[in-house]
Amino acid sequence: MDKAALVDVDITSGKKILDILDKAGFKVIVALWLYTSEFEAWRLYIASPVVEAEGITRAYLRLLSALRSSDDPDLASRITITLLSPKEPLIRAFRRTFARAAEVKDGVRLSSQVISDGVFVEQAYLYRVA
Repeated sequence: MDKAALVDVDITSGKKILDILDKAGFKVIVALWLYTSEFEAWRLYIASPVVEAEGITRAYLRLLSALRSSDDPDLASRITITLLSPKEPLIRAFRRTFARAAEVKDGVRLSSQVISDGVFVEQAYLYRVA
């Protein structure tokens, strides 16, 4: 089966979500689109300390509230978003590998790459690593 492509509209939508969350005070440590064979789809992964501080359910409620109160309230229904703790191994691997990389500030595509801790990245678009 062919992989779905991550297109410019997806990248723009992800950036818009990050802008909305920033304005709402929802801290984002790592944000990226990630393609995995397991789901055969792209998902927007967002790691936030809100998950640790308030729990996953309250974190999702805050995220959805911020998105629904934006000028594009249907944005959340068009994109699969996965919230994670900054302590998750996947997130820690991205932070170890890219936290000091200047090119991430403008976004970076990754393909068939092993990053820190032996984590294999099939396809990704990395927005932010702090």
